[in-house]
Amino acid sequence: MILPTPEMGFGSCFVGKSGSFSHKKDWYKILQSIENKVIARIYGKGRGWAFSPKHFLDLGPRKSVDMALTRLRQAGTIRHLARGLYDYPAKHPKLGLLSPSPESVARAIAKSDAIRLCPALHLSLTGI
Repeated sequence: MILPTPEMGFGSCFVGKSGSFSHKKDWYKILQSIENKVIARIYGKGRGWAFSPKHFLDLGPRKSVDMALTRLRQAGTIRHLARGLYDYPAKHPKLGLLSPSPESVARAIAKSDAIRLCPALHLSLTGI
Protein backbone atom coordinates (compact mmCIF):
# COMPACT_ATOMS: atom_id res chain seq x y z
CA MET A 1 0.00 0.00 0.00
CA ILE A 2 1.28 3.46 -0.85
CA LEU A 3 0.59 6.12 1.74
CA PRO A 4 0.32 9.76 0.68
CA THR A 5 3.32 11.96 1.35
CA PRO A 6 3.66 15.74 1.12
CA GLU A 7 5.72 15.26 -2.06
CA MET A 8 2.86 13.32 -3.70
CA GLY A 9 0.25 15.80 -2.62
CA PHE A 10 -2.85 14.56 -0.90
CA GLY A 11 -4.95 15.11 -4.01
CA SER A 12 -2.91 12.68 -6.09
CA CYS A 13 -3.98 9.14 -6.80
CA PHE A 14 -2.57 6.35 -4.61
CA VAL A 15 -3.42 2.70 -4.20
CA GLY A 16 -4.82 1.05 -1.08
CA LYS A 17 -5.70 -2.55 -0.26
CA SER A 18 -9.15 -2.31 -1.79
CA GLY A 19 -8.40 -0.17 -4.84
CA SER A 20 -7.25 3.30 -5.76
CA PHE A 21 -8.29 6.54 -4.14
CA SER A 22 -8.06 9.85 -5.85
CA HIS A 23 -9.12 12.26 -3.16
CA LYS A 24 -7.96 13.19 0.28
CA LYS A 25 -11.46 12.73 1.71
CA ASP A 26 -11.59 9.09 0.53
CA TRP A 27 -8.41 8.28 2.42
CA TYR A 28 -9.63 9.93 5.60
CA LYS A 29 -12.94 8.02 5.36
CA ILE A 30 -11.00 4.77 5.44
CA LEU A 31 -8.90 5.91 8.41
CA GLN A 32 -12.04 7.05 10.21
CA SER A 33 -13.70 3.72 9.46
CA ILE A 34 -10.77 1.80 10.99
CA GLU A 35 -10.83 4.07 14.04
CA ASN A 36 -14.57 3.41 14.47
CA LYS A 37 -13.99 -0.34 14.22
CA VAL A 38 -11.16 -0.15 16.77
CA ILE A 39 -13.27 1.79 19.28
CA ALA A 40 -16.23 -0.54 18.72
CA ARG A 41 -14.05 -3.55 19.57
CA ILE A 42 -12.66 -1.81 22.65
CA TYR A 43 -16.13 -0.89 23.89
CA GLY A 44 -17.34 -4.41 23.14
CA LYS A 45 -14.65 -5.97 25.33
CA GLY A 46 -15.52 -3.60 28.17
CA ARG A 47 -13.58 -1.70 30.78
CA GLY A 48 -10.51 -3.34 32.25
CA TRP A 49 -9.43 -4.90 28.95
CA ALA A 50 -5.71 -4.74 28.16
CA PHE A 51 -4.67 -5.12 24.53
CA SER A 52 -1.97 -4.62 21.95
CA PRO A 53 -2.18 -3.36 18.37
CA LYS A 54 -2.12 -6.99 17.18
CA HIS A 55 -5.68 -7.35 18.52
CA PHE A 56 -6.80 -5.06 15.65
CA LEU A 57 -4.70 -6.13 12.66
CA ASP A 58 -7.70 -7.81 11.05
CA LEU A 59 -9.32 -4.34 10.76
CA GLY A 60 -6.70 -2.70 8.58
CA PRO A 61 -3.03 -1.88 8.03
CA ARG A 62 -0.74 -1.63 11.07
CA LYS A 63 -0.06 2.09 10.52
CA SER A 64 -3.77 2.88 10.48
CA VAL A 65 -4.35 0.84 13.65
CA ASP A 66 -1.43 2.61 15.35
CA MET A 67 -2.82 5.99 14.32
CA ALA A 68 -6.27 5.09 15.66
CA LEU A 69 -4.77 3.96 18.98
CA THR A 70 -2.71 7.15 19.20
CA ARG A 71 -5.79 9.30 18.66
CA LEU A 72 -7.77 7.35 21.26
CA ARG A 73 -4.89 7.70 23.74
CA GLN A 74 -4.68 11.44 23.13
CA ALA A 75 -8.44 11.74 23.66
CA GLY A 76 -8.10 9.93 27.00
CA THR A 77 -10.26 6.98 25.98
CA ILE A 78 -7.47 4.44 26.43
CA ARG A 79 -4.20 4.40 28.38
CA HIS A 80 -0.74 3.56 27.10
CA LEU A 81 0.74 1.13 29.64
CA ALA A 82 4.01 0.20 27.95
CA ARG A 83 5.41 -0.12 24.45
CA GLY A 84 2.73 -1.88 22.42
CA LEU A 85 0.39 -2.31 25.40
CA TYR A 86 -2.79 -0.36 26.11
CA ASP A 87 -5.87 -0.69 28.28
CA TYR A 88 -9.42 0.59 28.46
CA PRO A 89 -9.36 1.47 32.16
CA ALA A 90 -12.02 0.37 34.60
CA LYS A 91 -13.54 3.17 36.66
CA HIS A 92 -14.40 3.07 40.35
CA PRO A 93 -16.87 5.67 41.69
CA LYS A 94 -14.56 6.72 44.54
CA LEU A 95 -11.10 5.62 43.43
CA GLY A 96 -11.29 6.76 39.81
CA LEU A 97 -9.38 4.89 37.13
CA LEU A 98 -8.12 1.46 38.22
CA SER A 99 -5.03 -0.43 37.15
CA PRO A 100 -5.57 -3.35 34.79
CA SER A 101 -5.62 -6.83 36.32
CA PRO A 102 -2.42 -8.89 36.00
CA GLU A 103 -4.38 -11.55 34.12
CA SER A 104 -5.60 -9.02 31.55
CA VAL A 105 -2.06 -7.71 31.01
CA ALA A 106 -0.68 -11.25 30.73
CA ARG A 107 -3.29 -12.14 28.10
CA ALA A 108 -2.46 -8.99 26.11
CA ILE A 109 1.27 -9.74 26.21
CA ALA A 110 0.63 -13.36 25.24
CA LYS A 111 -1.42 -12.27 22.21
CA SER A 112 1.18 -9.67 21.26
CA ASP A 113 4.13 -12.06 21.44
CA ALA A 114 2.30 -15.26 20.37
CA ILE A 115 2.87 -16.90 23.76
CA ARG A 116 0.69 -19.67 25.15
CA LEU A 117 -0.30 -19.18 28.79
CA CYS A 118 -0.58 -22.20 31.06
CA PRO A 119 -1.68 -21.97 34.69
CA ALA A 120 0.70 -23.42 37.24
CA LEU A 121 -1.01 -26.73 37.98
CA HIS A 122 0.53 -27.31 41.38
CA LEU A 123 -0.52 -23.83 42.51
CA SER A 124 -4.09 -24.24 41.31
CA LEU A 125 -4.45 -27.66 42.97
CA THR A 126 -3.14 -26.50 46.34
CA GLY A 127 -5.10 -23.28 46.33
CA ILE A 128 -2.02 -21.10 46.76
